[in-house]
Parts: sequence; C-alpha cells; structure tokens
Amino acid sequence: MEQGILSELRLRVEAIFQTKMYKEACIKRYNHTWDHLYEYMKTNAIKFYSRQTGMNFLNEWHRNKSFNELTHRQQERVRHVEVLTNVLETGTIRRNRHVNKEFVFEGELGKPFNCFIESESHRKKESSLTRYKERINNLYRFYRKKISLWQPLMRSLP
Repeated sequence: MEQGILSELRLRVEAIFQTKMYKEACIKRYNHTWDHLYEYMKTNAIKFYSRQTGMNFLNEWHRNKSFNELTHRQQERVRHVEVLTNVLETGTIRRNRHVNKEFVFEGELGKPFNCFIESESHRKKESSLTRYKERINNLYRFYRKKISLWQPLMRSLP
C-alpha cells in the first residue's frame, strides 16, 4: 500500500494545479478539505497518508453515506481526497471519477419536476440540466419524505 507524508503530497498536488492553471479559489477549497484531513490524522495519530486513511476520513466526516446521498459540496470533498490518493499512487490527477447519477421523479409528485426538466431541455445544455436535476432532487426527496410521514396521519382523520 502506497503511503506518503501529507504535507509533501499536498505540495506535489498544488504544483500540478499550478501547471494546469487551477484558480486560486479552487485550490483554497482543496486546502480547506486537506486541513480537515490533517486534523483527522493528527487526532488519530496517523503519520502517513494512504488510500485507506482518505476513505476512513471521508466515512467519518460523511457518516458512512454513499456517494449518491452526499450533497454537491460533500461530493466535492470526495474529489479533493481522491486527488491526493491519485497523485500518491500514480503521480497524476484523473479526470472522471464517478458515474453520473440517474435522477427519477416518480408518481404524481414527480410530474411537476419532470415537466420543469422537459421545458428546460429545449433551451439549456445537458450540463445545466444535470445540475438542475441534482438540485431539485433534494427538494423532491424532501417532499416525498414529508408526504410519507403525513399520509398515515391524514388517513386517520375523520
């Protein structure tokens, strides 16, 4: 198993970022995640970073949620840790890392969501539609959960 000192690994990644012309704000977000990783390693007396360290850190931080259950920002954190692991193991940064999620809006509740996506599909790029689906999926899941909690109560009323 590959292992490395986190501070040295961060410097290597930042050097790659510089050559690829990453924006300063983007690098700052990566560093924010890595600062949390550093604190995790310090708290758990871990001296060397490894793939397993990164996975354990993310599982603790995200409470063992699957990738599809994570918010956009949490998924970004996964990417930040994956970049460290990729540079550690291969010396490069991989581009694609996850299969795109499929969003399904079902039943009566899903109709307005599907109508919105359909209406936007005529004038928006696919990347915009994907982003819309991701964002409205949170609202759809919220309403679906609320409806499932309230339906039994509503049925019991006279």
